[in-house]
Amino acid sequence: MIVLGVAAASLQDVLSQTLNSVVPLDRIAGKAATDNAIDIVSVEHTPLDEEGRSLVVPGAPDPALTERRIYDLEPGGSTAGIRAPVSAGSTAWQVVLEGRAQQQVRITDIVPVIEEGACSAPLKGTLVQFFPGGDAGVIPLNVAIDDPEPTLRHLSGKNEGEPYFTGPNARHITLDRAETEGLLLRAEASTGYCRWRYRIEYLVSGEKGTTTLSGPEGRPFALTALRADAADYPTVLLEPLGCGRFHRLTGAEYAEALGGEPPATGPMPDGVCEALEGAGGS
Repeated sequence: MIVLGVAAASLQDVLSQTLNSVVPLDRIAGKAATDNAIDIVSVEHTPLDEEGRSLVVPGAPDPALTERRIYDLEPGGSTAGIRAPVSAGSTAWQVVLEGRAQQQVRITDIVPVIEEGACSAPLKGTLVQFFPGGDAGVIPLNVAIDDPEPTLRHLSGKNEGEPYFTGPNARHITLDRAETEGLLLRAEASTGYCRWRYRIEYLVSGEKGTTTLSGPEGRPFALTALRADAADYPTVLLEPLGCGRFHRLTGAEYAEALGGEPPATGPMPDGVCEALEGAGGS
């Protein structure tokens, strides 16, 4: 019996050494620790109302887009027969993350990954513009998504414009088990139409892991730059808050009212409302 016990123990030692030579046991445990370490609790479109917001509904002018129905438009979503609109100029999403690992999760970077590797030309279609109103809180981050190397940066505060996760003032985000953290991910585009997802990179017990952050229903986020000439849009819809009433007009009429300036999010420029009253927009 003693001989058998020694033999069994020796066999067990040999098996352990063999397994460790192929995949160290601490690496197996580390891999398990990184699996499902972060839960994406929610992803919600959250316009920064102090900026205003713009949407482009691709394709030909849609008669179903009335004053009442423009308030139902959500980026990426379809509304009873209306084509899915795309945010224009800028967009913001509030994301809530939760730590799921037994050990603390340390988020070291959030990297935008552009679909198909590159952005394309800004979209044409019906331009719908809403105007400023309020504010939003949480950790505010910003990315110029059509830059050659889009990087999340501080949106406000003393480090405004600096990279958030890299550089001399690099920050990280930590999540204990069941702890949640809210992020405000704002993106802006000035030259192209982009579709992307975020790769969240993190460490758990020294082991690296990643997870993918997508938009609602697993779709990529999407944003188009506003075109430099408002006349490129066949139809423009302006909500009542802009000039006191709803306006439906052609892009050429809007371009004339803007006096050659490009359309932009934010307050209506001085003089444009007066010019629109004579443009014949309904």
